[in-house]
Amino acid sequence: MATSAERMRALRERERRGIRRLTVDVSEDDLRTLAERGYEGAASTDHDQQAQAVGLFLNDSLLEIWPTGSLSQRQP
Repeated sequence: MATSAERMRALRERERRGIRRLTVDVSEDDLRTLAERGYEGAASTDHDQQAQAVGLFLNDSLLEIWPTGSLSQRQP
């Protein structure tokens, strides 16, 4: 478990980079399905690899919905 100083340092680094934290619950079945569809890190026992695979899947899914450049053209 990270110390409070390490968590604060990580928070400041995410803020500096403009990254927001998002918590997503993913089942073992979801991870298995992602791995079967080519997101190999989802099959890993390493949580960082799993998180990267889920993040890549979300990125790819959003790009399917909103092709590159279309987000900047959307009205708020």
